[in-house]
Amino acid sequence: SPSPSTAMQREDARAARRDGASEELLAKAAELERRLVGWKKRVAESSDEVAMSAKRAEAAEGKKRKREEGTSRVIYIGHVPHGFYEDQMRAFFGQFGTVTKVRLSRSKKTGGSKGYAFVEFGDAEVARIAAAAMDSYLIGGKQLVCHVVPAEVAQRPALFDGRKRRPERGSRTKVDSRLATRENLLRAQRRKRAHLERLGIHYDLPVPKLRKLSASETAPAADADASAAAEKNKKKKKMARKKHA
Repeated sequence: SPSPSTAMQREDARAARRDGASEELLAKAAELERRLVGWKKRVAESSDEVAMSAKRAEAAEGKKRKREEGTSRVIYIGHVPHGFYEDQMRAFFGQFGTVTKVRLSRSKKTGGSKGYAFVEFGDAEVARIAAAAMDSYLIGGKQLVCHVVPAEVAQRPALFDGRKRRPERGSRTKVDSRLATRENLLRAQRRKRAHLERLGIHYDLPVPKLRKLSASETAPAADADASAAAEKNKKKKKMARKKHA
């Protein structure tokens, strides 16, 4: 059996190894903590840089938008109520300054208002003042939405295309609508009569007396078709000339 001195030496050696391992673990833990602190610091710095970059980009975008709006003479008007049409807009916004163009967006089928419009003024400053004054303004039971249109959009020629087109009296759309109404009424009467007969009820429903459309009311429809065909042929010829050019 080993002597007491040898056992003590072995125990001291094991304690020394344990102490060395503990010191090594403590050193590794300290190194990991140092790295973690550095990583957190870099993440915070990166977040600050991203936030600053976003603020700078937002400020630059705001300056660009203000610069563009400063040169634009066109304002957008949303939530336009019925009854507030081109003539009313020109008279109303003429209080701010000279109005050069007005375009109320209308349906191609019915000619009815779509609820938004564009107004061009003679001066950019007048446009800015009008948009600021009329934004959230209550008119006709609706709250208007107004803002200055960016210059790049305001300069598009198509923005005011069709501003002179108005629905014609007796147009094809109106004639088709009247004919459809007559057919719907007659169809509804036939359905009611068939339903009553299935129930065993024999009752003669009065046939509605519908006024016959006059020639003056249906004639513009043919004129509208002819003008549409002429316009289509004109566009085809124009495209053909561009291809050969």
